[in-house]
Amino acid sequence: MSDQPCTRILVADSHPGVNDALQTLFNAHADLMVVGQATHFTDLLAQIQQHRPDVVLLDGHLAGLPPQSALDDLQDLQALTPRPKIIGMSTWLGAAASPFFASVHGFISKTDPPEQVLRVVRAVALANLSSPPTSSPSDSPSD
Repeated sequence: MSDQPCTRILVADSHPGVNDALQTLFNAHADLMVVGQATHFTDLLAQIQQHRPDVVLLDGHLAGLPPQSALDDLQDLQALTPRPKIIGMSTWLGAAASPFFASVHGFISKTDPPEQVLRVVRAVALANLSSPPTSSPSDSPSD
């Protein structure tokens, strides 16, 4: 058994297929465990309070998260106790520079290869970073 603690992850994406794929990816690794999924923002806060994840993967287009209030809603997430680390995710790589993701701990593109997703999640969970890990600029979104 590893002496590294298990990172508890909550995945929040409007598409159940994305949530399921990420759950399969993370649960295949002993140091990572998906403790909850949300497909709507109203479910997200309740899931965080119930499961107390270390890391939340948050889609920038999560259902119930209107664009005009996205930044305020993200600040509400940051105010939770205990405060999970937030990783933004989107199919659009340019989203990493948007105001919505200004206070996240990291960013992944949904087009990133699995090893890149794992690298970012682990780096954020360990907080061994001088700047938020992101997808490489050479990665291009599919839409």
